[in-house]
Amino acid sequence: MYKTYIKRIIEVEVDGSTPEEKLENAKKKTAKETIISDTFLVEDEKEIIIAKEKVIYDGVGKVIRFENVY
Repeated sequence: MYKTYIKRIIEVEVDGSTPEEKLENAKKKTAKETIISDTFLVEDEKEIIIAKEKVIYDGVGKVIRFENVY
């Protein structure tokens, strides 16, 4: 049996003057989000990653780089 995972990196714009305020505001999930990249992983039954692909976006939803990593 295979398991599939997606790891997403998102840039968020949050208000706050200190790191603690920014973190609290980010947790509220009211910030503007921009998807930077997605990493797709497939694991086998022994929890070994057998396939991995990374997609990096240009900010408007288009793919600017696609890496097939094993």
